[in-house]
Amino acid sequence: MNMGFIRLMFSVFLFLEAVVGQPDSALADEPLTAAKQAFDNGSTSFFRGEYAAAADHFREAYQLKPSWKILYNIGQCEAAVGRYGLAMEMFEKYLSLGGDEIPVGRRNKVSDEIEELRKTVGYIQLRGVPDGARVVVDGVERGRAPLPGLLYISSGIEHTVGIYVDGKEIYRQALSAPGTVVRTVDVNVASEEMQQTQSKEQQPALDVVTSTESGPGRRFIISGAVIGGVGIAELLVAMVMGTKGKGIYDDISDECAGGCPREYATEQKELMNLLHATDVLLISGIILTAAGTTLFAVGKRKNRKRERLTLLPSFTDKQFALGIYGSF
Repeated sequence: MNMGFIRLMFSVFLFLEAVVGQPDSALADEPLTAAKQAFDNGSTSFFRGEYAAAADHFREAYQLKPSWKILYNIGQCEAAVGRYGLAMEMFEKYLSLGGDEIPVGRRNKVSDEIEELRKTVGYIQLRGVPDGARVVVDGVERGRAPLPGLLYISSGIEHTVGIYVDGKEIYRQALSAPGTVVRTVDVNVASEEMQQTQSKEQQPALDVVTSTESGPGRRFIISGAVIGGVGIAELLVAMVMGTKGKGIYDDISDECAGGCPREYATEQKELMNLLHATDVLLISGIILTAAGTTLFAVGKRKNRKRERLTLLPSFTDKQFALGIYGSF
């Protein structure tokens, strides 16, 4: 992000008008006074170049006395420290809550900033979070379950995601997601492992990577294309061998009508080998082509419906299989 993008355009007078106003002296609003102090602290921190602290102070002011106007300030501070997921979340909330009260010029500017941020943001979808649980990312509370949507995070780096119920941590995991990608994490699985091991160093939760560009079925589509391609190649080779075998048969059929003479033994053996290889390749090619087509179709369906499907290998002494688990 360049400095032109991370510049902070304060709307202090707007905030003060919305938050401070002209309260009655008889109604000494302690939260209002605290909110104003937090906002002043945020302004001071910003001008010192302490953008993370400024964001915390502005967030405190918003929690004490919510005003959609201050969300823009929080978003700019978060962008300045590289927390692009939080910045985008604040900007979107700013536009949503501000509505028609936001001047057209400012709305267009913020919309442009959101589009710029979108390229650097990944997404986390948490499943199985208990209702009312606090969701914290990198020490910042992002809301209580059920969350209204996806968690926005800066792409390409790990973020510590924690979930708390009644003050007790039930889940902690370092998670990341590439830009424009949605990573789905089953919290139930991970939290059970945490309780069993009594350790925060458990293996990563089983998850599926989905993408707004490549789609959640990308692995199925690629696997299907590769397997189906191999199957088609085998069918083509079988066709070539079958054609060659037919040529040999045509050459010796008249001479072998009542039994092949000894001088045609080599051609007869080659013909039998070709026929056997053709049969094997035909069967194998049909199976692989069918399997590839199935995987490709599953991938396409998964892209459309974002189903949670899993491709698992299964081995026995005599065979190998691929199983598709999930709901269709």
